[in-house]
Amino acid sequence: IIGMDIKGSDYTGLFGYNDRGIIKNIKLENVNLESVRNVGSIVGYSNYGTESFIDITNLNVSGKDFVGGVIGNMSESTADNIIYRQNYTLKNIKIYGENEHVAGAIAYNDDYNSISNVIIEGNNEIIGKNYVGLAVGENDLNAQALSLIVEGNVSGNEYVGGIVGYNYRGIVKGAYKNGSVLGTGSYAHRAGYDSSATTQVIANKDIT
Repeated sequence: IIGMDIKGSDYTGLFGYNDRGIIKNIKLENVNLESVRNVGSIVGYSNYGTESFIDITNLNVSGKDFVGGVIGNMSESTADNIIYRQNYTLKNIKIYGENEHVAGAIAYNDDYNSISNVIIEGNNEIIGKNYVGLAVGENDLNAQALSLIVEGNVSGNEYVGGIVGYNYRGIVKGAYKNGSVLGTGSYAHRAGYDSSATTQVIANKDIT
């Protein structure tokens, strides 16, 4: 799909709400989304859903809460094999959330969800207030975020991370390639706030 422009107030995306469905083999290019909450280029809210083999190039998303480049909010769901990149001949990828839970891929990864094999590359910019991450805004209890490779700039106030903004007893394994992490409050670094002993984050650039 080339050229998608959607405006809404809730549950906004190519699929606004995925209830136990399987969404796969989707390629998007030149996407603009505006909403208030639960917004993502593929799915606004995924409930027991599966989203896989997603390829996204050139994306602008804006909202207030639960703003994700791919999925805004996930509950008991699985997302994998996501390639999210910038085409350098066009515009940058930008994700903007006015309030909380903002991320390049999944804004909120709820209990026992699983996301894996996510690549976010290019000169990307993720801006939010709290719970802001290049890959995941918040990774909750026993949720898994595995095989993540990300680059770009992320900024916010509290709980800002190069990989995950806030990890509460979840499992995170990923690599932060390039860019900057800026937070005006506490917990601004590669993993943001992390209460788990299972987090493994590799970075090749200093975090500010």
